[in-house]
Amino acid sequence: MVKSGLKPRDITFTYVLSACSRGGLVGEGLELFESMKRDYGIEPRLEHYGCIVDLLSRAGKLAEAEKFVLEMPVKPNAPISGALLGACRIHRNAEIAERVGNILIPLIPEHSGYYVLLSNIYARTNRWENVESMRQMMKEKGVKKPPGCSLIEVDGKVHNFTMGDESHPEIDMIERTWEEILQNIRLAGYTGNTSDALFDIDEEQKESALHRHSENKGSNGNSTIEKLASKDCHTATKLISKVFERELIVRPKPVPSI
Repeated sequence: MVKSGLKPRDITFTYVLSACSRGGLVGEGLELFESMKRDYGIEPRLEHYGCIVDLLSRAGKLAEAEKFVLEMPVKPNAPISGALLGACRIHRNAEIAERVGNILIPLIPEHSGYYVLLSNIYARTNRWENVESMRQMMKEKGVKKPPGCSLIEVDGKVHNFTMGDESHPEIDMIERTWEEILQNIRLAGYTGNTSDALFDIDEEQKESALHRHSENKGSNGNSTIEKLASKDCHTATKLISKVFERELIVRPKPVPSI
């Protein structure tokens, strides 16, 4: 673009920095960010700073990402801090997650997702006392996590599955079919990701609870699914599609963008 004589705009840098983030091009992304003001006189906006936080976080450079957030000349918004918190979950860094959470939760105290995400991070590092503290904090603030749900369309009819809800008229058949599906995908390598279970219980109990996740039940069929998928749901859905040779079109729910 530059070689052809066109001058990049701020939106150009947003797209290019996002591409660098997804491609793991940390050095190139940082250089492009620095060149915005230096070479083109473009003042970075919040979304550009967000791209750099995402870039460093995806690469596992959490300390650098945290330092970058703290030194930003503009106040970071919730999605930027949330991106760093999400990366802490992936890379199991409870220390940085705790610091980010202490900033993020007061910013949007009614947002249940950040409490749950921090609880997941504590759980993955076996810090069960902290998990219980987060639960207590949610209770004191009156914050409730909406039950997980998914919508599945089969032959033009939409079915709604909600965590813990067994009111579907064909629930018994669905439960039996789900057990058969589990047996088949286990043979294909499915084990169940229990790392995000928020209870200090043994692995067998966690796996049993995970397998009865109502959102997963929405994966039974030749269908279009709309859901906010956990890592385990994503893995299970891919294996179901492969083992049963069914096309499953998964549409995630919209999440806040940076």
